[in-house]
Amino acid sequence: MELEFLWDYFLELSSTRLYGHSGPLPITYQEILAWRELSQNVLTSWEVDVIKRLDRIYLKVVSNGRS
Repeated sequence: MELEFLWDYFLELSSTRLYGHSGPLPITYQEILAWRELSQNVLTSWEVDVIKRLDRIYLKVVSNGRS
C-alpha cells in the first residue's frame, strides 16, 4: 500500500507515547521532530498531518473504550 509507511510511523511514535492519570497523551510535534531526527525519516507537512489525525482517532477510540 502506498501510505502504509505512515501507519508504520504512527505505530512507532505511538509505542513511545506518554501516559497521564486519564490515559494516553497525544503525540506532540516535539516528539515527532525528535523521532524524525533519530530515525532520519523525512516527513512532509501533510504526512505529519496524517500522523496527527491518526493519533486523534486513536485517542478518541481509547477514550470511548473507557466510558
